[in-house]
Amino acid sequence: MRLEDGLENVCNGILMVDASGAITYINSAARGYLNLKNKSWAGLMVSDVLPRFNFNLKNSDQEQKNQVLEVAGKTLILCSKIVFRDTDPAGLVITLSDIRELEGIIEELGSVKSLYQELKAIFDDAGRITRVVCNSRDITELTNLQQQLEDARKLVQTYREEIAQLRNASLPRDVIVAESQLMKQILETAERVAQADSTVLVEDESGVGKGLLALRIHRASRRAKGPFIVINCGAIPENLIESELFGYSAEALTGAYQEGKKGLIEMAHGGTVFLDEISELPLPLQVKILHVIQDKKIMPVGSSDYKEVNIRIIAATNKDLYKLIDEKLFREGLYYILNVVPIVIPPLRHRREDITYLINHFVRKFNEQLSTRKSINTEVMNTLIAYDWPGNIRELENLVERLMITSIGNIITAIDLPEHLNRADDSSGKNKVMVVDLCPMKDAIEQIETQLLEKAHSKYRNTYRMAEALGINQSTVVRKMKKYLVKE
Repeated sequence: MRLEDGLENVCNGILMVDASGAITYINSAARGYLNLKNKSWAGLMVSDVLPRFNFNLKNSDQEQKNQVLEVAGKTLILCSKIVFRDTDPAGLVITLSDIRELEGIIEELGSVKSLYQELKAIFDDAGRITRVVCNSRDITELTNLQQQLEDARKLVQTYREEIAQLRNASLPRDVIVAESQLMKQILETAERVAQADSTVLVEDESGVGKGLLALRIHRASRRAKGPFIVINCGAIPENLIESELFGYSAEALTGAYQEGKKGLIEMAHGGTVFLDEISELPLPLQVKILHVIQDKKIMPVGSSDYKEVNIRIIAATNKDLYKLIDEKLFREGLYYILNVVPIVIPPLRHRREDITYLINHFVRKFNEQLSTRKSINTEVMNTLIAYDWPGNIRELENLVERLMITSIGNIITAIDLPEHLNRADDSSGKNKVMVVDLCPMKDAIEQIETQLLEKAHSKYRNTYRMAEALGINQSTVVRKMKKYLVKE
């Protein structure tokens, strides 16, 4: 069977156009659509029969899918495919469908099939098209799956935004228990810092409550009505963290939905981003975070365009960033741009005045949750105050919860304490200063102060952290270092 015989019996209209735009073939269905049934089409150009179709093989948009055209009183759906000879465009194949016929087919079948078509031209020795091979595949199922995936991604994005809103709505306002002078000073500093948009770096040991302090700064700021987005830099897999932080554009991933995905930083627009465990951020991402802080812009994965974001950054770490900088694991530039306002939260063992108030706070909290009326006796309270709490407030809260659940009576006694706390009393003198010989009291005090300053400086290299460890003011540290000639 000749090619023309086969094309004449195709229900869709087919036109073949050469590189100049001249029509080289038009089948019966196309002649009917274009009112050329009893007319000669020899010598016609494509622009003569499809005046609204802009023919230009050099235009990258020449290939069309489902373009709707009004032609000869009919509404036609046009698809076009460029035909190449080697690497040069040799012409165009155009298919036409009458939309009314398609509507009738849909009504008859009750569903629509999605087809993927590939056209391959076969040329003779003179360079003329002699055959066009059309390969069609039913991709209805793939199309449906892609739509379901797109819907699922949109739903996930909606859930992420709703969860962030719910977290903000459920965050308590006054959650920091502070009776020690050290903590009161820190909270006063936080209140002052909240009035500006400067970056804040919170340094502390694990479990001290850096997240609560960051929340307090947010709540006291002009951004209080905006979102408070917590990003744990150590909890997100390295291969996902960039897209989680910055999102991705529609073109970044195959099958991604049209709007792309918002990142956590963009979701915080108008509010505060809390970067917890900032030391765990991979080095390449540290550069991008630095630019976000400087320029207030992000670039989603797969995009070449920046998006402006109105955010305030609060970062936190429980590691020595100076040491990480020396080890080339943390960028010095990021440290300095984060460290505009440093806040060092002292561990519980350096503010034992707070322990009693924290214990009473947690007892009230768990009494309410468990519908009990328990209390802690004096012996247990003294033991808990003397304990060093390496896990800080988190460890204290977990222990109080455990005691409230496991104790039999309404009064918690020493027998209810875990074994390691009962043993702690026996080693309570481990940090005492040992006196090996007699000397004038003044000389002994000066020697001890000098040694303490030298050890603190060797460990922290920061007068604020030295003051926090020694339990004195930063100005006192500076004055005594000058007095004893301790080099900074």
